[in-house]
Order: sequence, then structure tokens, then C-alpha cells
Amino acid sequence: KEKKSIIEWVYAQQMISNKEKGIDYAGFRGGSFLGVPFNNNSRPEKDRVVLPKWDRVNMASTHNAICILIGLGDDLSSLDRQGIVNTIRMLQDPVTGSFSSMVDGEVDM
Repeated sequence: KEKKSIIEWVYAQQMISNKEKGIDYAGFRGGSFLGVPFNNNSRPEKDRVVLPKWDRVNMASTHNAICILIGLGDDLSSLDRQGIVNTIRMLQDPVTGSFSSMVDGEVDM
């Protein structure tokens, strides 16, 4: 039961790409500190709360979330894989090949 609760909490931190709202990126936020509803990802795309200026995908959080999910035996079927791949492409600097850890962040990875 505890594993299931942790998996649900981790997935609640996932930001899912949303074509209707023009959001091509996906991944995980660092936590629930912005007050986004716990069941936000269960809502239809058009009804999801989106706070683009403050609520951003972070690649370190995305990496950690995926590791936690794998460690708990999740099948990753709820992971927005294509959105995460799109985000990684978006975060790579075309000149240096380095990465930013988040949209509009500094290129330092």
C-alpha cells in the first residue's frame, strides 16, 4: 500500500504535455509546493491547472522521479515519454550541445 501511495504522489508531480494549451514540454516538478491539485493529471487536458511561469519541468527532478518509479517497480505506463524526449531536445543548446536543467534556465549541464 505504501509503494502505491508513493507512486501516486510521484506521478502527481508530473507535468504532462498539453497540445490544447501549447505546452510541448513534460517531466516532473520538484514537489507540490505551488498548490497544484493532487489529481491535476487525472483531469481532462482542457481542465488541468497550468502555471507556466512558476511551475516548470526540472530535469534533475525528472531523473529522480523516474529512478524512484523504477525502484518501486512501476511499469512507467503513465510516463509522458514523448513529452520528456521533446523537453530534452528543447533544453539542449544548439551551439555548445550543453543542457539547461529547465526551460528558461541557464545552460550549465
